[in-house]
Amino acid sequence: SSDVCSSDLQFEGIPVTLIEAASLGIPLIGTDTCGIPEIVTNETGFLIPLKFDPASVAILIESEHFKKDIYQKKFRLRVQEYYNLNFSASKNFTALGNYLQKISK
Repeated sequence: SSDVCSSDLQFEGIPVTLIEAASLGIPLIGTDTCGIPEIVTNETGFLIPLKFDPASVAILIESEHFKKDIYQKKFRLRVQEYYNLNFSASKNFTALGNYLQKISK
């Protein structure tokens, strides 16, 4: 299991790697751009500025607060729960089916 999944992309419409990591309960670090803030929240990890200082991110990762959160099983379960509530295939396919049914009437 990974300690954290990070993405420093400047353009990411659908952050698939972060979504997949969240499905496994892996805490996330991502840049504040495009679709990333939809999956990287206070519940799932840490959002960093688009133009971030790598040294600042290293300090964050080495901080006791960060280590305390990501190594706690309840934090990882919260990441997975956030995924299940917002990004799981079954939830999204059901929502899509309902939407298609609604607009076809």
